[in-house]
Amino acid sequence: MPSDLAECLLVMGAIALLVAGAATALLAPNALKRLIGLGLATLGVLAALAALRSPEAVLVAGVTGLLGQFVIGVAITIRLQEEYGSIEAPEIDAADGGSEAQDAPQ
Repeated sequence: MPSDLAECLLVMGAIALLVAGAATALLAPNALKRLIGLGLATLGVLAALAALRSPEAVLVAGVTGLLGQFVIGVAITIRLQEEYGSIEAPEIDAADGGSEAQDAPQ
């Protein structure tokens, strides 16, 4: 019985981590905070899979995917900083709004 309770608590903790990460990824205006939220959500999924005794290959593939997400996300964040001078979404949107070419009627 204690094993079942422990597994249940681990899964609930993993789901809480997933929800917290997803909320951060969706609501944060900062690109780096969104990346961290995405990482937390992925860690929540991996923790749930581990608690449910998923095969090791699935966990290794998940960790590899998480590392790939971070590498690409950091590269995009650096590029945003170089291009716009900020990683805040409202500032990037404002900078983009002024530089978009207006479509001329033909």
